[in-house]
Amino acid sequence: MKHLATITILSDDRHVNAAAMQKVMTDESRLIHARLGVNLVPACFAQCTGIIVLVVEGSLTDIKSLVGKFNKIKSVKAKSLVISD
Repeated sequence: MKHLATITILSDDRHVNAAAMQKVMTDESRLIHARLGVNLVPACFAQCTGIIVLVVEGSLTDIKSLVGKFNKIKSVKAKSLVISD
């Protein structure tokens, strides 16, 4: 059964983590419907915090796996919120 969910991802250093995070999103793009990236401090050039919110659709296993892949990246925290039954 497929579920709609959001995944919120907080990166403590978006410049350092960008490539690893992009790889996960590319590898799992079949699940991702939308992406919103927010630079909390736009003029920041080093150790900048960033947030990405994804809208995803997949099984609970797929969603949990995707969250786990983000959480394996150093200084990245991800959490999901399933919004459909």
